[in-house]
Parts: sequence; structure tokens; C-alpha cells
Amino acid sequence: MTRNEVQLLLESSKLEHIENEIASQVNSYVNRDYLSFMVNGAVKQLKHACLNTKDIMAILSEQAELLIQFGVAFLHDEEATSDEEEYPQGEELDEDDKSETVSEHGIGIGFGITYAIYLNYLQKNTKQEFVKYLKAERIPYAAKFASELKRVYENLKKT
Repeated sequence: MTRNEVQLLLESSKLEHIENEIASQVNSYVNRDYLSFMVNGAVKQLKHACLNTKDIMAILSEQAELLIQFGVAFLHDEEATSDEEEYPQGEELDEDDKSETVSEHGIGIGFGITYAIYLNYLQKNTKQEFVKYLKAERIPYAAKFASELKRVYENLKKT
């Protein structure tokens, strides 16, 4: 998988449609200002997930509606989207040092790839494999986050 393949994926109309639809439904927008920066992150994500651009394009094509529903449900779920960080006691960030909100800067391009990876893990892998992926991505509280994503996904299947 090359950087060029990933850049084409990030620029694809399928990904753009899904990301725009999710962002619109959560009253936000897709920030496309840092496309070249996001290529490296997406390459890393795909390698950690053992997926390639064709795998993601298949999910975007075959499961677009479910991916949109999952993304909207995830972003509307306060428990699942908690931005709680892992810091040793006494080293927590001051309020001034915490990251700025999505409402101010939009949602970064490529989040649809992340959600497609999450959906793929929820459908095809064990929780342990999902947690291993999330840890490779340095997601704080990986096991808890995997459980929250599973809950969001299971609630979607009920409707």
C-alpha cells in the first residue's frame, strides 16, 4: 500500500460523501485543510488494522448507509466520545492545555476510514483483537473504548 493509494482514498468521492453526510447530521463539517498530513496517519491506521485501501473502499461501497448511521450514533453518544485522557496522577493537563473542540475546527478528513476500520473490527474480529488494534493506535482506555463502540454498534443493529 502506497502513500499515493491512501491519498486517492482520502480524495475519493465515496469517502467524501460518507464523511460529509456524517458531519452534516452532527452539525459539523469536514476539515480538509490537512490532507497531506492525514495521509501518514491513515497509512499507519491501515497497517495496524491489517487492511488496505481496497478493503476500505469495499466497506465504503457496500456498507455506506450502515457506516453513516454508525458514525452519527457514535458522535452523538457522549459516553463513547468522551475525550478522557490517560495521564499519571499529578500530571493531568490544565484546562488551558486541553485540545480545542471539534465544533471550532470541524472533523478532520479521514475519520470515515477510522470508522470503517472500527466497523470492520466490530463485525469480524474478537474484542481482544479490537483492543490490540486500539492500543496500537494509542487510544486511551482501549478496552473501555472498544466496549463503548460495541454498545453503539449493537444498539444500531436493534433498530
